[in-house]
Amino acid sequence: MKNTAVRCRAGRLLLAVALAASGCVHVGHPVAGKIAEVDRPVRLDDAPRTPNDLALPLAYWAEYRQAPQPLATHVLRVDLRSTAIEVVSMIADDPDGDGPAEAALTDPRELARRAHALAAVNANAFAGLPDATGKRDQRWRENLPVDICGLAVHEGVWRSRAQNDSVIDLSFGIDRSRRPFFGKASDPRKDIAEAVNAWSNDLVVDRNPIPPAGGERHPRTAAGVDKSRRWLYLVVVDGRQPDYSVGMTARELAELMTQLGADRAVNLDGGGSSILLVAGQDGALSIVNRPSGGQPRPVPVLLGVRRSDK
Repeated sequence: MKNTAVRCRAGRLLLAVALAASGCVHVGHPVAGKIAEVDRPVRLDDAPRTPNDLALPLAYWAEYRQAPQPLATHVLRVDLRSTAIEVVSMIADDPDGDGPAEAALTDPRELARRAHALAAVNANAFAGLPDATGKRDQRWRENLPVDICGLAVHEGVWRSRAQNDSVIDLSFGIDRSRRPFFGKASDPRKDIAEAVNAWSNDLVVDRNPIPPAGGERHPRTAAGVDKSRRWLYLVVVDGRQPDYSVGMTARELAELMTQLGADRAVNLDGGGSSILLVAGQDGALSIVNRPSGGQPRPVPVLLGVRRSDK
């Protein structure tokens, strides 16, 4: 018990330091019964004790540990039943209309700002366009025209469809009735309002972790929903930083999602793209994790939350 208490205190200290460094103010659990205004995610000291504990529309918490290896995880919990907010995909501008590119890489902070996001994570993977020899540009930088890997839909408009570059035929989205769904990215369903493509691994099905044990640890991003389809968990795990956070294997990420309460979960793009943006007290978005490259990588698609205008 003593060691556990020490780890908890150390984790909270690290959390306070990280939030202070990001320019954000950390707050604890709100007063019981108080109605939170949905102008930003409420920041919690710890994960809610039960799925319905602290039934806030939008909440964020982080957990840090030093043993057995350094690890930093960041969790955004979204109440899908709240009519005050909505989950949306945020897709960068198409630089060439009917040309071969589907989006131009954009600083995730700018992409989230344009979408009036309260919080967001990275979503789809992407590929540079091939030159005359078939070689693709992989020097990730702002304004680089790219193919979006797999399905990307916003407000019912399909920017990118599932093709051979999807890697995995699996998507997560919100239908026109505001209900979450997981399904084949190649399905031509007509009720999609918002959708992004999974990447590389299916994580959790019927509360069962899917990936086999082992594999490499990396920065990771995931999306999962509980059995009631009320709670959406958007998770970012920092990695490739040995003194701070080593990252997770796909299996470890799946187990984390089940611990959070996810009945179904998918792996989104990760690595240097993994990022979580959260609005602070002043409404400004800031990066609350530590991207492995030291700076945020420009991306074509985010998955996040904004105020609902419905």
